[in-house]
Amino acid sequence: MALELDYFRQTIPEPNYIIYSGRGIVLVWLIEPVPIMALPRWQAVENFIVNQLKPFGADTQASDAARIFRLAGTINSKNKKTVTVEYRHDFRYDLEQLKLDYLPEIKKEKRQKEQKPKTQKKIESIFNIYTLHFNRLRDLCKIIELRNHHMTGYRELTLFLYRYWSCCFLSDKEEALNQTLSLNAEFTEPLKEREVERATKSAERAYDQWLLNVSNGTYKRGGYNFTNQKIISMLDITDDEQKHLKTIINKDEKQRRNTIAKRNNRREKGTMERKRYIECQKDITYQKLQALRKLIAENPYLKNKELAEMLSVSPARVSQLKKML
Repeated sequence: MALELDYFRQTIPEPNYIIYSGRGIVLVWLIEPVPIMALPRWQAVENFIVNQLKPFGADTQASDAARIFRLAGTINSKNKKTVTVEYRHDFRYDLEQLKLDYLPEIKKEKRQKEQKPKTQKKIESIFNIYTLHFNRLRDLCKIIELRNHHMTGYRELTLFLYRYWSCCFLSDKEEALNQTLSLNAEFTEPLKEREVERATKSAERAYDQWLLNVSNGTYKRGGYNFTNQKIISMLDITDDEQKHLKTIINKDEKQRRNTIAKRNNRREKGTMERKRYIECQKDITYQKLQALRKLIAENPYLKNKELAEMLSVSPARVSQLKKML
């Protein structure tokens, strides 16, 4: 009743289903299909809803994308109660619209030099924070894949980074540790579980600091926030490996991608390639030379200025063309 009166359609959207599992309730929202790259946005919305429902004892461990719930009609083996479900509506939500309608924006403080006047604080969507951590995690997995899972010499550091970024992304320390242990099992020479827990324990303390710095709607980047160059140096990431990564790249790789993007953008707008452009310019020059040769033959006493007007070029260009004749 409290959810119905004070939460649904106000602080959180109305769920499609309410599952009575025998030991509590599960709220389920149906959304339109989204690609894997939308997972950070999904997780941001999920974590926001969990935070809103904390007064009811919301379970943070039930907010991951791989969560499986009990089916209606089955029996809860722990207390022998039948699982039931309440169908409320069949409307499928749009994930982007949910983000816009319910998620708050986080103000990102920007240091200003003393001699400059203060400017308006930059607004950064909470969803972008999750996107960064998500892409960091994917980059680590990609590095492991590129190295054929042979991470000896980099295991502790890789697992530490993975556990820390997982905490920030999932907002669940226990699940972050479970996923870190699963990642460790993929190494050709995995560490013992106790060793993994000990080597990455400081990731949780750093995550606690990160949480403190995102309170009151202000995002100050607490905890461990290594620069790309630092991560590249620590993991000895090569230039070839960076070509396959999303965010852990140096300035040269970033510039290479920007150059490619600008080139593709010019082509989409109809701008021709440089090779083609040079060929066209050669054709134009050839045509101008033929026209100039004809004009000079017919009017040998015309000055460069007069020839320029007849050819629609500058007098300086006429002088250049005469040298080519």
